[in-house]
Amino acid sequence: MELKAEKITCQYHRQGKGANQFTALHETDLVLASGRLVEIEGRSGSGKSTLLNIMAGILAPSSGKVLLDGHDILEEPREVKRRIGYLPEMPPLYLDMTVDEYLRFVCEIKDVKKTYIKSHLDDITELIRITDVRKRLIKNLSKGYRQRVGMAQALVGNPDVVIMDEPT
Repeated sequence: MELKAEKITCQYHRQGKGANQFTALHETDLVLASGRLVEIEGRSGSGKSTLLNIMAGILAPSSGKVLLDGHDILEEPREVKRRIGYLPEMPPLYLDMTVDEYLRFVCEIKDVKKTYIKSHLDDITELIRITDVRKRLIKNLSKGYRQRVGMAQALVGNPDVVIMDEPT
């Protein structure tokens, strides 16, 4: 497995008085290979989260491309995103769902076979140590448990790549 960012450029257009373009990334390359743990370091505002959002398919680059085993994330988004788990800094959890309801919803999005969902979620919740809160509403969980639920959703479907932005 290889996840590759090629010549990624991302420009934002600032609004308001003195509006202009801001370049968050300029022709940035990154290759992630199987069996590797990669940490991206840099100053605040240096484009780390922007790069991760682009590689996870959350944000489109201004130019360049992201490939997972040769599949372009913009041309085959469903195929590529199904194979990527993503844990953003603030996981987008549905607070009025139970942990189980939310993780089952994520399973549906990631096309996990219905016959596999129960055992798959049993394995993930045991691994992440959230089995004891599966029936609780997410809004009633501590920040730490919410982060664990976010990690669990990133592991749904046994993705080839897991991208984590500020996981601690």
